[in-house]
Amino acid sequence: MRPVRVRKRAHQQIVSIARYFDRERPGYGVLFVDAVGGMLRLIEESPASFSAVAERPGVRRGVLASPFNKFVVYFHTSERGTTILAVLHGARHPDTWKA
Repeated sequence: MRPVRVRKRAHQQIVSIARYFDRERPGYGVLFVDAVGGMLRLIEESPASFSAVAERPGVRRGVLASPFNKFVVYFHTSERGTTILAVLHGARHPDTWKA
């Protein structure tokens, strides 16, 4: 297993989305963070099982489980480990994570 590191910007995105959910539906923020945590465990166990992002070698993406299945986790894998690049709503432009 390769270690998983979350970029600061991705962490900020997770926190921001969780806060939004808590404002809209109290307790949903914790559920969102739990869903992200589950995805991170899956990524750590088997990063190659996720869809590759064609235009960026080494970058893959995973869709969170329902009810958060509109959110996508973008990550990069290398021999040194895995880095979470972004956590975004799927309706956002797919190039948003590159910034």
